[in-house]
This record gives sequence, structure tokens and C-alpha cells, in this order.
Amino acid sequence: MKNERFPNLENYWTPEPEVWDAKKCAKIARRRAKDGYGSRHPYPGLVEDSSAPYGYGKRRYNGCIERDGDLWKGTNVPLPIIPPEYVFIHRISWGTFLIRRDELDKLDKTGIRVIEVDEKKARLEYLRGEIEAERISYEEIAELQSLADCIDPGDVLLLQWAGVPETD
Repeated sequence: MKNERFPNLENYWTPEPEVWDAKKCAKIARRRAKDGYGSRHPYPGLVEDSSAPYGYGKRRYNGCIERDGDLWKGTNVPLPIIPPEYVFIHRISWGTFLIRRDELDKLDKTGIRVIEVDEKKARLEYLRGEIEAERISYEEIAELQSLADCIDPGDVLLLQWAGVPETD
């Protein structure tokens, strides 16, 4: 049942994804983070530790969260958009790391999952959040129309806003 007083309460707040340039990615990929005791992390490039939820991904809050003057079910923060020569990987029980794509072949693949960040999909999720928050601009609608070929055929909300005609 839709909450008339707080219409966004059933939706997740999605900010625009960050964009990291090659210089920032190189710095992060080289960095060895320290834990709470000051010990260096065994792997370079830590972006998000498994033991501490920083802010990427979907988070549901017990009750709700306030963003931009509205109440939301939670947040859905996409991973940053990065240059193609870098890739995010997830090491089971360690966290999310940023490495150079050419170093991927040198890694032991046990317990590692590669996370491909699709810039267009990240942008579509941001535009979905703007639609659900009822604050999408004409410029963003035009952008959505230009991304119509990337929209999943079952995603009725984005297809309608992109002006794609219904098919049988």
C-alpha cells in the first residue's frame, strides 16, 4: 500500500554516481589501507571493507532515512564510474578493491569476483531515482531517451519515461 503522506517511503534514494579519473584510480590502486590497530592491509586498493559498511550498494534502514527533505526506505549508492583500464574486484571476506585490469591475470582467482561497472546502467539507476523522487529534469529525460536501447525490456518505468512505444 502506497503511503500518501510520504510517497518515497517505498523507494531507495540513489545519488548520482561518482566519476573517478585515472589519476585518482592509480592512487587508490596503490594505497594500502590500515586497520584499526594501524596494521597495513595485505592487499592494495581497498575501496570498501567487508566488516564495515561504508556506502556503496543498497542499504535498507530500520524505519526510514531522510534525504533532500523526503523520507526513503534506504539508499542505493552505485560504485564510482572508473576508466576502462581499472576494475573493481570483491575478495570474499576482505572487501571491494580497485586494481588495474592488466593485473587481473596475475591474481589467484580463488574467492575473487570481478565487478564490472557499466556506466550506462549506473546512469539509468540514477535517473530511476530522479523519476521516483519526481524531480527529473527535461535534460535528464532527453538523456534517458538517448539511453533507451540500454534499458531492460521488462523495465516498464524507464521505458515509459524514455518514450519507447509498447510492443506485443
